[in-house]
Amino acid sequence: MDTHESAVVSIFNLLEKKLAAFQDFLSVTVSLKEISGISDMDQIGKLLEKRGHYINAIDAIDGQIDTLRGNTSSITSMVSDKMREKITIIIQAIKKTAEKAQSLNKDIEAPLVIQHDALQKQLSTTNHARDGIKGYVLKEYGKNQPRFLDTKL
Repeated sequence: MDTHESAVVSIFNLLEKKLAAFQDFLSVTVSLKEISGISDMDQIGKLLEKRGHYINAIDAIDGQIDTLRGNTSSITSMVSDKMREKITIIIQAIKKTAEKAQSLNKDIEAPLVIQHDALQKQLSTTNHARDGIKGYVLKEYGKNQPRFLDTKL
């Protein structure tokens, strides 16, 4: 086996690993969607961390593939029809898995954004209410007036 053939086989193996990583990513995304609401932040955090791990793994695989393709510039012309068909099938499976994950991700993001906005509005309202109370308390007790040691109250 020459270097071009071994590079093609290596790329094929990396594509298989990439597909497995995308499938694991999709599985974690499905688990994330099944969690009801934002109440279980620890669980959500763990799942997001797992997803981050798979994203990093996919990026690393992409880097390895790019390196192999860069080392053998004429690799596409050397690929046999049988291997090209196998690679095409894996690439299509990766694409379908990524599209499913993207669709689920949109479904997950929408309620979280709504809950985030509601919490932000609630915090803003609370902060403004505190400002009103603080002003009332300061006026009530005369704390907004400067005090000096030589001044009688």
